[in-house]
Amino acid sequence: MKPDIHPEYVETTVTCTCGNTFTTRSTAKNGVIHADVTPSNVLVMKAPGDSNDIHVKLVDFGLAELAGEGLHDETPEFVLGTPAYISPEQLRGLAPTDRSDQYSLGAVLFELLAGHPPYFDPDLRTLCMMHVSAPIPPVESPHGPLPPKLAELVTPCLPKTPNLRFPNMHVIGVVL
Repeated sequence: MKPDIHPEYVETTVTCTCGNTFTTRSTAKNGVIHADVTPSNVLVMKAPGDSNDIHVKLVDFGLAELAGEGLHDETPEFVLGTPAYISPEQLRGLAPTDRSDQYSLGAVLFELLAGHPPYFDPDLRTLCMMHVSAPIPPVESPHGPLPPKLAELVTPCLPKTPNLRFPNMHVIGVVL
C-alpha cells in the first residue's frame, strides 16, 4: 500500500495552483489570453524575507493575444501551443479563450498531482487527437491517495467542450 501524500506537498500544490489561477485570472480579466500555460511557463519562487511563502508567476507571453483578436481567426492552418497542454479548441484552429487557458491549467495541475500530463504519446498527431477525443483520465498520484477535493478540481478543467469547463478562472480560485 502506498503511503498518503505528505501534507506539505498538498499545501504547496494548492498554493501553486492558487497562484497560477490568480495570475491567469488577472490576465483574462484584462482581456489577455496566455494561450500557452505550461509547467515551464510557471515560475515558483520563495518570497523575500524569512517567510516560507512562495510566489507564483506566469511568464512567456509570446503566444498571448487579446481576447477576440487572435491570429487563429486569420490563419486557422497554424496551431500554436505546447502539445502536452494545448486545448482541444486550439487544435481545431479556433482562437484561444480564457477557458483554453483553464484547460491548460488543468493539464498542468494534472501533471503536478500525477507526475505526468493527462495525455502522452510520442506521435504528435496521436497526442493531439487525444486532447480532442480521448476520455479524461483519472487523476492518480504515484505517491498515494490524493485529497478527493483536490483531485476533483482537475476534471472540470479538462472537458473537450469549453462551455463544460468552469465559467471562468475566478470560480476555480473560489473552489481552491
